[in-house]
Amino acid sequence: MNDYRVVIGINLGTTHSGFSYSYMSPSNICIHSEWKDGIGHKVPTILYYDDVYKNVRSWGFPRPTFGGKPVELFKLLLGKMENELSLLHEKAIIDYLHELSKIIKRAIQQVDLHTQALIVLTVPDDSMMLTQTFFTMREYVYKAGLLKDPLSHNFGLITESKAIEIFCMKYLKKHNLSVGEKFIIVDCRDNAVHLTTMLLWKNEKLCLISERVEANCGGDFVDQEFHEFLNRKISSSGMNPISENQFQIMKQAFNYIKKSFSGVQSEFVPFRIYLEANKPVFVPSRYNSEANRPSLILTQSEFSILLNFEDVKAIFEPIIERIIQLIDYQLRLCYDSCYAILLVGEFGKSKYLQLRIEEKFRTRTRHISRPPYSDIAILRGAVLHGIDYVILDQAYIIKLVEKNKELEEENIKLGEENKKVRELQLKHGVLTSNYNREINQNRIIVETLKNDIKGIGEKYQNKISVINQQHQNKIELQGQRAKQIQNNYYVCKNNFDKYKLLHDNLQEKYVDLQEKYNEEINQNQIIIEKLRSDIERIEEKYQNQISDIDQQYQNKFKLQEQRINQLQQSLELKENKLQDLGKEKKELNVEYDNLHQKNANLMNQLENILQQNTSCKDDISNYQLENIDQNYIISLNSDISKLNGNLKSYITDLNQDVIVNMEEIKKLLLLYKCSIKITNQKDDQLLIQAVLQRHVIETILSYAIRYFQCTGQHYHLESDIINKSSLLSILLANISKYRMGNDEITKIATTKLRQHVYTILDNRGFADIYGKNDATYEHPFIAHYKEKLNKTMDELRIIRGQEKITCENLAATIIREVIKIFWFRLKIHESPVQYAWIPYNAKVDETFMKRSNFDNDDDDDLYVGLCYFPLIGRDIASNNKDVFVPAKVFAQKINFNNK
Repeated sequence: MNDYRVVIGINLGTTHSGFSYSYMSPSNICIHSEWKDGIGHKVPTILYYDDVYKNVRSWGFPRPTFGGKPVELFKLLLGKMENELSLLHEKAIIDYLHELSKIIKRAIQQVDLHTQALIVLTVPDDSMMLTQTFFTMREYVYKAGLLKDPLSHNFGLITESKAIEIFCMKYLKKHNLSVGEKFIIVDCRDNAVHLTTMLLWKNEKLCLISERVEANCGGDFVDQEFHEFLNRKISSSGMNPISENQFQIMKQAFNYIKKSFSGVQSEFVPFRIYLEANKPVFVPSRYNSEANRPSLILTQSEFSILLNFEDVKAIFEPIIERIIQLIDYQLRLCYDSCYAILLVGEFGKSKYLQLRIEEKFRTRTRHISRPPYSDIAILRGAVLHGIDYVILDQAYIIKLVEKNKELEEENIKLGEENKKVRELQLKHGVLTSNYNREINQNRIIVETLKNDIKGIGEKYQNKISVINQQHQNKIELQGQRAKQIQNNYYVCKNNFDKYKLLHDNLQEKYVDLQEKYNEEINQNQIIIEKLRSDIERIEEKYQNQISDIDQQYQNKFKLQEQRINQLQQSLELKENKLQDLGKEKKELNVEYDNLHQKNANLMNQLENILQQNTSCKDDISNYQLENIDQNYIISLNSDISKLNGNLKSYITDLNQDVIVNMEEIKKLLLLYKCSIKITNQKDDQLLIQAVLQRHVIETILSYAIRYFQCTGQHYHLESDIINKSSLLSILLANISKYRMGNDEITKIATTKLRQHVYTILDNRGFADIYGKNDATYEHPFIAHYKEKLNKTMDELRIIRGQEKITCENLAATIIREVIKIFWFRLKIHESPVQYAWIPYNAKVDETFMKRSNFDNDDDDDLYVGLCYFPLIGRDIASNNKDVFVPAKVFAQKINFNNK
């Protein structure tokens, strides 16, 4: 039996591709949408190669700035794979699947894709030989790294239309679709529209009752109509046609109107599209003085066009009219006996298309709708197909096991009967052998007597007669005995036939017993119903006893409430202490602000002195660095102290009211290579707090790495600033390297730029965002990952009540503090500052480590078991390291490297 834990559906599309997956749950299908440089359910099917088409330099969303040779539309050869398979086509598919597999492996973790995942790949409907395509694509998927070997069984193919049919069937189940009902699937893709008429004929099995129809009238053809509309407008004005680049930019603007156009004039606002700096700009016509302006302006300084309701409707009308004709033709083939018309595909989201189909066919069918997620029906259908395959495969294997068990029981019964038959056959053989032996003996005796009689002659005639008579009697006796033996033979044969008949009767009785078994099941069901009624009566009988027990528990609850009140008083004392600590923190913040202001004033004074007297530059620079280092270290230690306090409050003191998941804690210790064994929550409290602090810091840093790899959105402003400043730093370094000059500012420009940028980010990075009407809202990165961090920690330790709310509210603060310290603050210093985790089994050195256990200073032979706060300083990899903040470690006495 297979051990599949996840089903992965991959849609290798002509222009866009994507994948979905589900952990064996049809109601919980995940569609991957977190791409590196784009947002959406799919990524473009395109590769950028080097000049010799050997190495992939980029793929999907990012168009490389270095050029590169694009390869696209290679999926189209799948329909002609038998005759037109080329090396470049095979390499392109394998390379693209290889790049896609990296995303799949990052998205689906803790699952062995080679043994626990079923991969379902969609192929075009016009694939000439599906069997050949299966073996070819399985080899491609294997070479891309998704299969263990080229003959793996955890791979399947499904056509795109079949995937859509399965998706629609699952949707219609909730509408109680009956056997014999027909429905039409209208698959509105960008490059074509496919119509399929289906019939439900047995359970969930579908039957194609009419030929699939494909027509060139999808969403791309609406763009073509828009292009022709522009050409007509321009040619009628006597102007030169627009370039292909200008049309592509205008098409981006038109896509917004195409998606929102509903066909209702009262809902439509005329737009004027301006082309400014090769970017489309939308301006509603009611905000402009359009009365005296022409609908089309195409000059050297301005290019704009006004789109009215009638213009947009005329662009849509030919395409939608063609789709309506196709649906009308299919309904005629069904004699207008159709249960539902389902719209799927990207163009199926068009509100105007839905309105026209509803107006045209609402009287000819009972149900017209666009199912949820219909624009990704192929991806969801592929996963549903894989789940159905796994369920059917497991059910078939279970059925075979049960059938084999029944056959084994029948074979045991038949074996006992065959044993009896063999015993009878053995007896029959013995009797037959005895009979033949006695016949031979009698024949020998008769021959002997005949010879004796012939030799004696007449002399002994009388004696011969007497002896002959005696032997004649013996012969008769032998004949009687032979008859008896023959009768015994027939008796044995009859017994054999009797047992054979008995076997046949037993077979018939087995069938009767099966029917009786079914009757007994029904009777047992009646008995169960009776027992249920008896249980209800018993429940009523013992209700009073339960009330008494409940009263006893109420008394116990009162005692517990008294205990809670005592704990509440203790909690209030702790809160008072926290308030005192808060006051101290505010005082430290004020002191830090004063120091920071003094440092800024001092730097300004020193810069003025530097400009006035360049001869003292070296002395002033050294003095400035010393003061900056001192203030920097004071500020850094203050922020780290505040972070450690928040981390301790977030993790909590792990008292008896907090439940710790010890198994997950052991896994964390293995993850960070800590060899110290833990036994229980109470005795190992310090070590558990340490590994949780390490995990919180590492997890937040992983969030930051993922964030700073993305750009382009307003909530990626911090990432954009860092990327742009890095590029500017490279340019400044290049001008200092490749351009002649003797100014001092160029030499320190990159350092000053980095300091100013990271100082700004340290102050405003990931702060709340200004919204409309002076409203503010939390940074999306903080809002998203604080929920994710709290969920991660809930799996490691469980907190209840008010303390849980207090801890979860700290998540946003801790995320900001960690990123600001490790991502911004360390880069403000003029010379590089790094951080590093002390490896386990390193010897404890008090000069740059601070241990949390083994307070006895005489313990010299101590080794690092776990580092839960990193070492921060300059040149930390060398022997002459300059320590700003020592590392925090949990020590052990055993060196496991030498054990």
